Amino acid sequence: MVKAFGGTDIYNEKDLAIIDILILTHDHYDHLDYKTLLKFNSRIKLIYCSLGGASHLHYWGFSKDIIQELDWWENAKITDHIRLIATSVRHFSGRTLKYSQTLWSSFVLESKSHRLFLVGDSGYGNHFKEIGERFVSFDLAIHECGQYNSKWPLIYTTP
Repeated sequence: MVKAFGGTDIYNEKDLAIIDILILTHDHYDHLDYKTLLKFNSRIKLIYCSLGGASHLHYWGFSKDIIQELDWWENAKITDHIRLIATSVRHFSGRTLKYSQTLWSSFVLESKSHRLFLVGDSGYGNHFKEIGERFVSFDLAIHECGQYNSKWPLIYTTP
């Protein structure tokens, strides 16, 4: 339905190493691409996603053993020194005509010395304040860019 931006095809799955951890924020096509994921199926060790997100992956043949779903504020111990926390976000989920059948999340990846905030897609709201109060600071925040529009202020953050 939508063509990829020019230059996004200069690398393919053979150029990338084994994926230790794949984090999926929600199930929109630009975040959960069927054809791409199938190419990596045997090369992903662990997948973390929001509640309900595993339904797509199971249907596409991914092993249930490598997938963990998280609700907002749940966490997963990745190693003795690294944990992943699903955090709230203001967005929605859905593929084709079915919306909000799965959850959408941002994530905090935390080690003993660093904290990363992966926002995914989100409109501005009180959830950012709550996340900031719970985690105080981040060493790196990765936030969406370029998807905003004046008609979508509740689901994308504008500059």
